[in-house]
Amino acid sequence: MSKETFERYTLTPHPDRVYIEPRSMTKFKAKWGIHAIDLAEREQVSPDAIHMRIYKYGSPWQRRTKPTKCEELTGIVSYQLAKILDVHPITVDDRIREYNNPFVVLSNRSDAGIGRPPTSGVIWYKQPLFKDNIRAWKSWLAPEHPCHAEWKAKKTANMEKLMTEAVIMKQDWLKAQEKVRKEQI
Repeated sequence: MSKETFERYTLTPHPDRVYIEPRSMTKFKAKWGIHAIDLAEREQVSPDAIHMRIYKYGSPWQRRTKPTKCEELTGIVSYQLAKILDVHPITVDDRIREYNNPFVVLSNRSDAGIGRPPTSGVIWYKQPLFKDNIRAWKSWLAPEHPCHAEWKAKKTANMEKLMTEAVIMKQDWLKAQEKVRKEQI
């Protein structure tokens, strides 16, 4: 627990909050194995948000109601996948919207699918808008969630299938382009 968090939640009397002894055993810590304040600090949210997760989802390890479309397909959030593929997150979202596959690259350009340095000189994930958006970088389930390992394994297998389908789609597209070129001659 950082000094600021410690002072905020343990030393300052607040009319709505009960005084919390530092590192004392609470009902939350007894049930979940971590103090709500420590978990909130780690997740960079308020302790009230952690308690709200329990109220809404039944677990402090579930961050959202359901996964995003990118997470549903690959098990990875679009920001992480974009960084891996060296493209912008909007590109990943567009590919999912158009082809239902973030790995599909169909273009006549020779450098299609290859990340290029930005003209502004600033890489997208180093800009404050993207770097400071902690929620967008985190999956809907925390690794401590009981179902996380099973869900992640299933999605990893699905991601490998999507990669294979993307290669097949690219080959089919190239064959179709070649056929069109031959017909025009």
